[in-house]
Amino acid sequence: TCESVTVGAGRLELPGKALFPLEVYGGADVEVGAGSVCRAVLAQGDLRLGRGCWSLRWLHARRSLTAGAACALHGRASAEVELRLEPGCRFERLNAPRVAFGVPAAPASPGPLEPWAAKDVPGLVEDAAGRWLVRDRLEIPPRRLVTSDIVATGDVLVGEGARAVGSVKSHG
Repeated sequence: TCESVTVGAGRLELPGKALFPLEVYGGADVEVGAGSVCRAVLAQGDLRLGRGCWSLRWLHARRSLTAGAACALHGRASAEVELRLEPGCRFERLNAPRVAFGVPAAPASPGPLEPWAAKDVPGLVEDAAGRWLVRDRLEIPPRRLVTSDIVATGDVLVGEGARAVGSVKSHG
């Protein structure tokens, strides 16, 4: 356990299986070792959480934030460029211009995405002001393009290769 605020002027590497009950600041990239628990982290560069890390309040990266497999992000996690969650991560609130799930794959060009129209959305309650309100669970099919904000009362599952341009909020 590190009982004080942790500050690094440059790149900061935190050990694995450690507890940081106070804030952490890195003047450049921050790497958190696997299995660590952090209250709050601010990285002036990229922020990388190792497998099985927990955040208790918030995380922010001035560039990209990557959460390794099986991380639990309580509170807010945000990044100014990209936020990526590897398999098995849990979260409450995410904010970034680009949010991606899974391990990055080799780029492929299987052709354009097929737009997904409101008329094809099961459980759609309302389609207004660029937002779809969906009752219960929503599954976005693979290789579909969604250009509306989405609010669902259940789980939201995004199919492989699908892209959502806008906000996605799930109460499941």
